[in-house]
Amino acid sequence: MTVLAGTIRASSTGNPEWVAADGKPYYVLDIPKSGSTPLLPRPAAAPGTGYRTDWRRRVGRKYGWTGLGPMGFRFCVPVVANNYCKLTDDSADT
Repeated sequence: MTVLAGTIRASSTGNPEWVAADGKPYYVLDIPKSGSTPLLPRPAAAPGTGYRTDWRRRVGRKYGWTGLGPMGFRFCVPVVANNYCKLTDDSADT
């Protein structure tokens, strides 16, 4: 089962792409460099890429301000006490 960017759940799987839902900002390259590998071993089915750019496409401004970061854009995860939020699409998570 594919887990999409922006998914919130009560526990983390240990995958570093699950982060605490505490409103912190994350920086994202807008377009991955050609030849680079995704952050995760298996990206989700199209149009997921396994990069944090999935967040921009799927979630956009839903949870927080997005804007220019040092090399792309930044976004904020939602604030949901004692929960975790997924940063990218991923078919390896269940």
